[in-house]
Amino acid sequence: MKRFLLASAALACLSGQAFAGSYNDAEIIQMGLGNGTVTFQDGYYNTAANLQFGSYNDSEIIQIAYHNDADLMQIGYGNTAVAHQGGSWNDAVIAQVGGTNDVFIDQLGGGLDASAVQIGWDNVTTVAQTGLMDDASVFQIGDRNDVMIAQVGYGHDVAVLQAGTENRTDARQTGSDHEATILQAGIGNDTYLRQTGAKNSSTVTQAGKDNDAIVQQSGFRNDAAIIQAGRGNSAKQSQSGSFNTATVVQVGRGNTAVQTQR
Repeated sequence: MKRFLLASAALACLSGQAFAGSYNDAEIIQMGLGNGTVTFQDGYYNTAANLQFGSYNDSEIIQIAYHNDADLMQIGYGNTAVAHQGGSWNDAVIAQVGGTNDVFIDQLGGGLDASAVQIGWDNVTTVAQTGLMDDASVFQIGDRNDVMIAQVGYGHDVAVLQAGTENRTDARQTGSDHEATILQAGIGNDTYLRQTGAKNSSTVTQAGKDNDAIVQQSGFRNDAAIIQAGRGNSAKQSQSGSFNTATVVQVGRGNTAVQTQR
């Protein structure tokens, strides 16, 4: 069974600060065979709930500081769920149904919100949030889908929906108040997103097989949209400056589009 180093993780959360714990609440329910869970709380008014049904599921919750909430549910075989929270008023929700799915959520700051729902086998979600009032939500149904979200700054929002097999999303936001929505249905679709600056917005919709989308935004209030339906389409958007708008629509097979706005 996988095990995590509580002491080192706690130090990573808040650089060695310690809190006297009071008014924390933790609940663990396990039914099945060989399930394992660890809960560590240091601070005030933290809440942790962990439900495991099945076999050889593994989970860990670490909460340091105040008013953090983590809810984990696993149904199936060999799933792993990890939620680390340092700061105040952070919320993490993980739900997994199936087998050998993995979710890792790290939150450091205040008012952070992350949720991951995975149904199927061998799906992976990683969310790393550092800052204030960021929001990340992931829903995966299928097998071997992969999502990586990193948010640094204030007021970011990312939503990812994947349905199918071997779809991948890598989304990273720095600065403030970015928005991104990524929808993938099919097999082997890839989205790569980078947002810096402030108040940029992006939407990517992919349906089919082996479509690739790259979005890079810097500056202020840029808007980008990519729609791909078919197979083997490729689109790249690069925006810098302010108040730019770009849209790509690809239907069919093997189409290539590049947009650059400065």
